[in-house]
Amino acid sequence: MKSLYLVLISCLCFACMTPQHYDVVITNASLLDIHTGQVTARQTILINAGLIVDIQNDTKRFTTDTLIDAQEKLVSPSFIDTHVHPISEFADGDYSLVPDTLQGDSLVYYRNKLTAGFLPFGTTTILMMGHPPAWTPAFLKWTRQPEAKQLDVLTSGGALATEDGNTYPGHHRLNSPQEAQQVVQEYYDLGVRNLKLYWRLRPPEFKAVIATADSLGLRTFGHIGGFQDPTQLTISEALKMGLSDYEHLSILPCSLLTTPEDWDNFNKQFEAHFGEVDTEPLLLLSILEMFRYTRDHKKEAFDQLIDELAAAEASISTTIGFLYQQYQATSFSEPRTAFSAEQIARSEENFAIMMTFAKRLHDKGIALRIGTDTKNGGQVLLLELQLLTEHGFNTAEVMKIASYNGAKSAGIDHQVGSLSVGKQANLIIWEQSPLENPSHFTANKIILKDGKIYH
Repeated sequence: MKSLYLVLISCLCFACMTPQHYDVVITNASLLDIHTGQVTARQTILINAGLIVDIQNDTKRFTTDTLIDAQEKLVSPSFIDTHVHPISEFADGDYSLVPDTLQGDSLVYYRNKLTAGFLPFGTTTILMMGHPPAWTPAFLKWTRQPEAKQLDVLTSGGALATEDGNTYPGHHRLNSPQEAQQVVQEYYDLGVRNLKLYWRLRPPEFKAVIATADSLGLRTFGHIGGFQDPTQLTISEALKMGLSDYEHLSILPCSLLTTPEDWDNFNKQFEAHFGEVDTEPLLLLSILEMFRYTRDHKKEAFDQLIDELAAAEASISTTIGFLYQQYQATSFSEPRTAFSAEQIARSEENFAIMMTFAKRLHDKGIALRIGTDTKNGGQVLLLELQLLTEHGFNTAEVMKIASYNGAKSAGIDHQVGSLSVGKQANLIIWEQSPLENPSHFTANKIILKDGKIYH
């Protein structure tokens, strides 16, 4: 019996000494806690089957297929873009250049093209906010069949709007509240879990969509605010109907210009400096001018709207990089229209006014999340992070806006958005830390998607 006990004890000791095997191990990581903004040095991240299985600060024995020495560099969660139109990456917004349905060999091409626009820059998950309804089944297949070398995709299907003669292919047109209920149910049965409500959606259909979505547990996002149309729903009205997640902080002023007189006065102000709105770039610069106008003429109404959004614990996407690109050159884009030095200076001032409001939204507890809404999405996201830090946002807060806030709004924060045990190993190892200098957002980086290095 003594001999048997000794053999058993020896076996147990040997088992305890056998090192655990992991697919990937990252050592010497300076790990960012996305919730507190704190960085913990000398962490080891253990990854199996694309998931983080442990994070430790000791030197337990292990074996691994891939060992990465982070050399005390910053390691953060990867990014999430919550407002993407795939046509922006497929064909620069031109629907005539892509097929009515995506199928066969074209699926591989378009998936690779979409991935190339985001993943090399640290964005590993996107939420599509509008495309032809016929494309939805193909995108849902990508959702159900994720790949480590491909972008993770969620889709809202076509943006829901009331039938009014507009033929934009990215909308799903509804003729009645009954049809609205039916379409929401059909989307749910397909596997869609996020819906986009467009500003062309009238109150009867709007209410039907919200009620049906709530009954099914779907998340609803609203682009609310009709340009030059005071008859459209305002954010205050949408809040009362139960909508709490909104698109584009830049169009908040549209909900404050509620009469034809408001729009007439604003148009006179804009035209005095920029001329008549007859191109998309001028329309976008007019959005910036609205912040100056509402600051000067609608301050109390804007303050009240911010309080209403805070009370509803609302979230709102950014889309600030797209506006910035209209009048300023970047490392990857040039303005489409040449503006005078005075117009550029005024737009820069208007942008700063908008960012003052953005900071107030953030400080009030309204969750900002990244939504680029344009081509070159991965690069635009990095531009947005820099712009946020240039206008008063703490860099650690910006990292949370770009990761966890988007994951929470999309209902996937149990899978991504922070680095913790049980979540996907979607992370960035920074060659130079953005926490030390925001210009490092565009520095070299190692990107892991599902625990595999993306080349």
